[in-house]
Amino acid sequence: MTPSAKSLFLLLGVAGYNADAKQIYRLSDPVPATETRTGKNVAVSGDGHSFVYESDTDYGNTGLATYADGVSNIWRTSNVFGEDGTSERKFHLVSNEDKPSDHDAKWASVDYTGTKSCFHSNEPGEESIMYSEMDENGVAKVHMLMNLTKEGGRDAFYCDISSDGKTVVFNSDAELIPGLNVTKSNDQVYMVKNIDILRDDPDYGHPGLDFEIYMVSPSILATVAKQKSQGAVVSADGSYVAFRSVMQHPDYADNPSAARDEAWLYRTEDKKLERVTNFKPQECNT
Repeated sequence: MTPSAKSLFLLLGVAGYNADAKQIYRLSDPVPATETRTGKNVAVSGDGHSFVYESDTDYGNTGLATYADGVSNIWRTSNVFGEDGTSERKFHLVSNEDKPSDHDAKWASVDYTGTKSCFHSNEPGEESIMYSEMDENGVAKVHMLMNLTKEGGRDAFYCDISSDGKTVVFNSDAELIPGLNVTKSNDQVYMVKNIDILRDDPDYGHPGLDFEIYMVSPSILATVAKQKSQGAVVSADGSYVAFRSVMQHPDYADNPSAARDEAWLYRTEDKKLERVTNFKPQECNT
């Protein structure tokens, strides 16, 4: 059995499950134990050795405001199954330790190796997409993949990252591509590809990163009311993006979608978009 098959995650609590041993392992600890600290929204790396999640715990018991009760950060737990020959779990901060104490980091996704993650945070001001790279010593460097502080109250949420860490998808109502307009609060799905960390040129474009950006959901609907697309996930190799949407795509005019969310699949190779579900015939008309 592969490592990734051994390690699953439970969304109702921060725990890991080893299918071989049929045993559940706790991934997070409430620190300090006298306070009500939580952990949630867990993602597991492709190799099954790392778990990232949001939590307001203070593993170093520092007492700093950044780790105060109720302030969410992104943490990584590794060595849950004793991969290094010891039984000691290892905790490392994925989000920025210097972020203001009244700002949160939430909803992380992690690559195959457990070293690259994305998450959304209001650290810059508005909810923005962050990109974190962790070195062999467990020290993370956080980049702003999308900084929406100047976007007039627009936000970006709920990212997902490919296995190689080079593709990130998310939903946003921001106008991130020149010439493409988006109505405020009418979220669209974006894809960032070929992410490259520019170590020698931190002032290039978005600090420290170079990439290509595309709108996955149809741009012709971005300014049409009630055509929201959200909840994007990307395949391991970055070839496909799936998401949910209430849009009425013109290509399906003869077979319209339901009034509620349908599932859609986008192929990056040729930018082909297909509807996966068809709930219209099941809607009640009374």
